[in-house]
Amino acid sequence: MDTSHKALILSGTFAALLAFHIWLLQRMVARGDTLLAALLVVAITIFAWRIVHYWNLYRRGPVTSVPKDPTAELSRIRIYGPLLAVLLAFHAWLLYQMILIGEILFGVLLLSAVVVFVYRLIGYAGRYLVLSRRESALFPVGAGADRQQSVGEIRKPPELRGADGKASEVGDSDVVRDANPAPRTHQ
Repeated sequence: MDTSHKALILSGTFAALLAFHIWLLQRMVARGDTLLAALLVVAITIFAWRIVHYWNLYRRGPVTSVPKDPTAELSRIRIYGPLLAVLLAFHAWLLYQMILIGEILFGVLLLSAVVVFVYRLIGYAGRYLVLSRRESALFPVGAGADRQQSVGEIRKPPELRGADGKASEVGDSDVVRDANPAPRTHQ
């Protein structure tokens, strides 16, 4: 599936989630549950943001996949992983509450959300292991400050640096882009 179709499907998925959460918001406001209503407003805002994001990707058309910087991808996983774990716990708690009051339809919908969060977390964990192994193989422990450089970059040798160990000229960087960065594995 090309990126354009995937973006359209994700935009439609988030639109359906948006409509469902707006309906839930109306129910929570009518019931007087301000905490869940506030949380639903946050979810609705995030869904609207994602719809715009994926719609813009769809409008650009098919894009060839550009290899991502593994360091940036690791950083993204470090942010989204805990966020998904919190969302998983919250939706599991809501599922438990729905089971207690006998709301079968909401229970099924929440169960599907829990399954999606677990699936995504497993995917992130696998990708994290692959990327962290690759990064640790490229930058062994004890590499010190050189560990901060990203995959696909190599430092200039000391003889090309100035006497103080920094770049030799103003505007000259001590980082050289590798023409052949590590290959990207399929997500």
